[in-house]
Amino acid sequence: YEDQMQTLQSFIRKASFDGENTLDGSKPNGVSFIADAEASQTLTLAGRNLLPGAGGIIVAAPSLTALMTPQGAADTHALIDQSIANVGDQLIEMSAERRRIEAQKGFVSRLADALAAGVGRMVDTDLAAESALIQALQVKQELSASAISIANAAPQALLSLFRG
Repeated sequence: YEDQMQTLQSFIRKASFDGENTLDGSKPNGVSFIADAEASQTLTLAGRNLLPGAGGIIVAAPSLTALMTPQGAADTHALIDQSIANVGDQLIEMSAERRRIEAQKGFVSRLADALAAGVGRMVDTDLAAESALIQALQVKQELSASAISIANAAPQALLSLFRG
């Protein structure tokens, strides 16, 4: 029993989300995180104390002498039942928080995809504009070369009239 309680306490003390532990009673007001792109909404994880003992949802282990009498055993049984009910209530609340976190994760994923697509479209648009500009400059260069060729051909045509 004691080994299991130590394992449970170790698990609770090491559990954290984004570097914050909301299970060991150290954050009674919970922890809030930004929940939207404008930072106007927050997502709050409730603070809990799942550690056994005073203030925790799991009652402290009774002494062996308390278990020696029928009343002591009945009281211990009631405390264990209360601990089981407390843990069940906390599991329900944590499950709801998990669903909110998963919904938030989906929102952030869709937002990141939309931002990546938008940046991709902007890059594609910039590349298309640059390509059009390059083509226009190439046409202008070709027309300039043709104009020079025509301009150079006109004096030769006049000279050929006098030779002939």
